[in-house]
Amino acid sequence: MSTASSIEQEMLVLINQERTSRGLDPLQLETRLNDSSEDHSEWMLESDVFSHTGSGGSSATQRMEMAGFDFSGNWRSGENIAWQSERGAPGISDDVAQLHQNLMNSPGHRANILNPDFKFIGIGIETGDMQGFDAVMVTQNFAATQGEVMLDNGSTTPPAPTPPVEETPQPEEPVAEVPEPEVTEPEEPVA
Repeated sequence: MSTASSIEQEMLVLINQERTSRGLDPLQLETRLNDSSEDHSEWMLESDVFSHTGSGGSSATQRMEMAGFDFSGNWRSGENIAWQSERGAPGISDDVAQLHQNLMNSPGHRANILNPDFKFIGIGIETGDMQGFDAVMVTQNFAATQGEVMLDNGSTTPPAPTPPVEETPQPEEPVAEVPEPEVTEPEEPVA
């Protein structure tokens, strides 16, 4: 089970600031959701594919289940993915802040981030080559369950977001993609 990296915790701080400023409960990091998120971000970079459909044709919910997340009782899941080319500032905090803003500017992704029914999140932030660019790839897996969860309590306290660094002019416009989010709810039982 993976615990969130410091950069993944930075994104969690941004997400929970959005939620708490609107009177919503903060999301809690769940280690198995983190595993599924990290694995999907890594797979997209390795495969040079940007999609909610993952390895072997898997859906977001299937990947969460394969990572061991317990979907029991009244459950739901959702996924946001986004990427952009790395910018010139040292580190990737500025990229993470921009990716978060891009997701908040998209109605469907914003709905996942602010969905009061979601209680848990996994965040997978990976860097690598995507379509010939040095990329920052993000997968956010959201869930609610009445089953057992494994919270990420072993990580250090999330750092406060760093102020944006003034951007160095780049020869090319950074690439950023944010597709429609995926939301899954259980099917109603058939009588």
